[in-house]
Amino acid sequence: MKKKTTSFTSLSKKLIACFFCLFSINSFAVEILDQTFTLPGSATTINGTGSGQSFTAGYSGPLTKIIINIKDQAPTASSSDIRIRIIDGAGTCGVTVLADETFLNITEFQNYSFNLSTPPNLTIGQTYTILLSTTDGSLCNIAFGSGAYANGDFYSGITCTPFGGGTDFWFETYMNVCLITDQTVSTSQTTLCNSGAVSISTGSSETGFNYYLRDDADSSIVDGPVAGTGNAINFNTGTINSTTTYNVYAKEPKISAVDLANNDDFIRFNAPFTAYTNEITVEAWVQFNISNFVRAGQSSAGVDNMATNVWLWEGGSFFVNNSGTWISLQFPTITTTGWMHVATVANSSGMFIYYDGVLVASNSIGITMGILNNTNSVMELGHDPRFTPSVRNNNAVYDNFRVWNVARSASEIADNYKTCLSGSETGLAQYTLMNEATGTALNSLQGDNGIITNGIANPWVLGSGVCDDACELEMSQTITVTVNNSTTGSQTFVECAGFSVTVGTNTYNATGIYTDVLTGSNGCDST
Repeated sequence: MKKKTTSFTSLSKKLIACFFCLFSINSFAVEILDQTFTLPGSATTINGTGSGQSFTAGYSGPLTKIIINIKDQAPTASSSDIRIRIIDGAGTCGVTVLADETFLNITEFQNYSFNLSTPPNLTIGQTYTILLSTTDGSLCNIAFGSGAYANGDFYSGITCTPFGGGTDFWFETYMNVCLITDQTVSTSQTTLCNSGAVSISTGSSETGFNYYLRDDADSSIVDGPVAGTGNAINFNTGTINSTTTYNVYAKEPKISAVDLANNDDFIRFNAPFTAYTNEITVEAWVQFNISNFVRAGQSSAGVDNMATNVWLWEGGSFFVNNSGTWISLQFPTITTTGWMHVATVANSSGMFIYYDGVLVASNSIGITMGILNNTNSVMELGHDPRFTPSVRNNNAVYDNFRVWNVARSASEIADNYKTCLSGSETGLAQYTLMNEATGTALNSLQGDNGIITNGIANPWVLGSGVCDDACELEMSQTITVTVNNSTTGSQTFVECAGFSVTVGTNTYNATGIYTDVLTGSNGCDST
């Protein structure tokens, strides 16, 4: 299935949300004013129950800040503790709360900036509600704007019904968005005969972004990355044998992977999942530096014993402890030095290895007695945990690490190895994105947090480009190159003496076999 980037137009720019960790050190995210309703008006009082204001998001991305005009505290309080909730949908009755934060000692007569510590992700065109209340028993007056806000309503108390009366909160919302210009895309040749290659160009480009030419059918990369320079970029399609549509895609290069470049460094998870049954899937994006194999695994640290080993990527094979006995499948030779997705699966029917979503090895040696579980085990990337750090590690870069306590199917791996997960998927036991871009601590959306051990001074490098919260955009204009095929035909004429036959520009009046090359209606030669 084709997975296309969602984009939208605003201020003559194409904008796309930067998800997950938007505040990493090299993001192009910019905080901009989204919705505003600030004409001077009257005031309304909020209390412990609260009142709300709905609004329609003008961008997709994180809601980072809300500004409210605080009039005063009543009757005698000098400040208020104000709780802000962001509700998915229109009305304060909504049950899906996207953010819930309390701000202490808010004083009167100011436009107060409520900076959200955990910004909720909003979607362009969707409606959300700001629910304001106090938590300290005070009453707080906030400003109404003059007239009515066009893209939402005021709600008094907890209700799904707008208050009406043409009054709304005085408010501003701010969002973090990424700005990438939607470039024109063109080619001088849109048709080919039989096969060939064409050049596809952008009208311009922007520094700080990489550009790719992709097959529009499945978004696979045809050419690139090419760094933007401010000038046009020319891509080559390579040989085309059938009609193909192309798109151009731009993305911010992002520091989002860990380079285990030392001879004793690794990533450790001290409290991994330990309730496997008879199914397991382990997957990661790997960039190979020197060695052409992966090393990882789960066992007691520094102990090689079939009573404590769980699973391994080691010695060119995938191993699973089948209740005291190894079962294994050899990794096919890896020749790439670039990024590759590696997935290994084992269940009762056999073992399976996938590279970039494609099955490359399998056997019928299944898990017959259940995977051995070890509650004292650790899990490591880049190192065989059965040995000391300087023994059996490998120099590789790791990104997007996942472990499942289910056997993922071939279609599930192919459809999802380039996509992001929520962390709550059924059977997902460990999910670590590695988007921190600094430090040694790794946060996980599911499972134990990791730590980079014995790493180089700065182990953070450009990642695989998958789920790295980078700004990205697919240009709206696509190019279709039509490939027409030549045809060959024959015709026999039986004529009397003195005949003549004209084919194209040639006239024949003698017996014989003749070949003519004609230009067909599709522009290709036919014989």
